[in-house]
Amino acid sequence: MPEPYDGNIASRQDRSPFLDPPERGSEVLLPLLQPLPSIGVVLGSGLGGFLEEIEGMKAIPLSSLPGFPEPTTEGHTGKICWGQVADRTILVMAGRYHYYEGYTMTEIAYPIRLMYSLGIRRVILTCVSGGIGEDLKVGEVVLVSDHLNLMGNNPLLGIGDSRERSRFVDLSSAYDEELLRLAEGVARSARIPHRRGVLAAMAGPCYETPSEVRMLKRLGADIVSMSVVPEVIMAAYLGMKVLCLSLVTNLHLPGCRSGRRKRLHHAEVLSCAEKYGGRVRRLLREVLAKWPDGKGQRV
Repeated sequence: MPEPYDGNIASRQDRSPFLDPPERGSEVLLPLLQPLPSIGVVLGSGLGGFLEEIEGMKAIPLSSLPGFPEPTTEGHTGKICWGQVADRTILVMAGRYHYYEGYTMTEIAYPIRLMYSLGIRRVILTCVSGGIGEDLKVGEVVLVSDHLNLMGNNPLLGIGDSRERSRFVDLSSAYDEELLRLAEGVARSARIPHRRGVLAAMAGPCYETPSEVRMLKRLGADIVSMSVVPEVIMAAYLGMKVLCLSLVTNLHLPGCRSGRRKRLHHAEVLSCAEKYGGRVRRLLREVLAKWPDGKGQRV
């Protein structure tokens, strides 16, 4: 468990478990990856069942890579896996790092930088979320089309401009429209309850207060989560295409206004992810089967 960030960059780097650059991790993985993966996947809390879809899967602990500690949140197995799904070679992060665990934003986005250093330019992010929209239902899959970064930080802070890219990233198309349409078509065919929506990212680890829920509704959020957005921002900075799928595992009901709503527990979130995670699993499998190639054609 990392020590809380005290704002001192130099002292933080001295004790950071992420001191090694992303390229160190790729040096460990490259000799193991044959063929090289073309798509990266990050699995959210309780969504590890997707690993059963991977043919010829190989895995190593995340902590065996330079700079990668084990995730501390229950429901994140802490493995990096690779293999074949629908004739696609993919790399899967079975677990992620969160801001509330004490890591910096840059460190949270480290897995995305690792994927990029391995040549991956397309990534599917998954997470669980709380529903804010009035007619959302538990078990529904939200195809994230936009976000509200309310975490109070950004993984690009301190990153300088280079010849290749600028820190002033345009996030107006951070979520790839072609991939959103693909996921919508797959979800319709599979009769998976789904919709597009806006994800609000909060720092956590506390669940939202009734006043915060009302604020998020007024800001236009449909769901709220404690992850994903730092990864999306880093992916956009690196020019990667992103698809984000979020499983609604609990609802912020109107009764929260009077304080009479059911208490939320992480165990409930994991239980719901286990119950409805098959929808995300199937959606991932079918999306990968119909994933467009680099020329925009489906294979």
